[in-house]
Amino acid sequence: MNTFIKKFKTLIHLDWKWARKYYSKKAKTYFLYYVSLLLGRKYLSGTVDGIEIKLCFFTPYHHLIAYGIHKGKQEPWMMLMWKKAAENNNVIYDIGGYNGIFGLVAAKANPNATVIIFEPSKINAEHIRQNIKLNNLQNCSLQQMAVSDKKGIVSFSSKKTQGTADHITYITKGEEKNDDGVESIDLDSLSTVPDLIKIDAEGAEFSILKGAEKTLSRKPQILLEVHPHYLEKYGVREEDLWSLLRNKKYGWWFLDSTSDLTSHYLVYPKN
Repeated sequence: MNTFIKKFKTLIHLDWKWARKYYSKKAKTYFLYYVSLLLGRKYLSGTVDGIEIKLCFFTPYHHLIAYGIHKGKQEPWMMLMWKKAAENNNVIYDIGGYNGIFGLVAAKANPNATVIIFEPSKINAEHIRQNIKLNNLQNCSLQQMAVSDKKGIVSFSSKKTQGTADHITYITKGEEKNDDGVESIDLDSLSTVPDLIKIDAEGAEFSILKGAEKTLSRKPQILLEVHPHYLEKYGVREEDLWSLLRNKKYGWWFLDSTSDLTSHYLVYPKN
């Protein structure tokens, strides 16, 4: 009875304009996915400034992203900017890879570069592994782990149909590692130092940068996706993020906002 009352209250206060937009997009996402399955497609391909990228899909939302690349509608100018930056850097990190598209583009744009994709989600990591094989990349590798401000084992909830991760929680010693438990590392503990970094970490961007004090002293360029709402889940304000970068002698350019929850910035070292 209580469950029914809660659902009834939700319906009463539902924003129907938002609901129509949300469910229309969801219906389209599933429709396109099943059409590709019926047609026997194993992957979709698209081009970024003349570079062909093949992307596999095991879920409707991964298919949606692959379809956007296929149609040239998935952040096209940002992908172009990233490709140009990758051509001139030797060590490149893609943190929060999802399907690995940024890492794949960087590896193809610069065959002499070392590209490392970091992704904690198991379903996303499997997509990345397959995509590296599909694109026959020898200079691109996957690290299935979270990046944060300290080492340890973390657990996070994930949306199984999308592969997107929620707030991460450190598992203390003595606790049993669950199915979603993965290793967490900080950038300063890695043996290689990146020249170029992309960060898309659903609110963990502050902790990633906090664990990169030595790395930031080497002045890498950063393509940063900021999630103010998700930052709050980590007890962090957006101003804390900018204060950290300001103290490390970095500036930033606003690039765009893809929604009320997400903005992109090019973060650069000041002379």
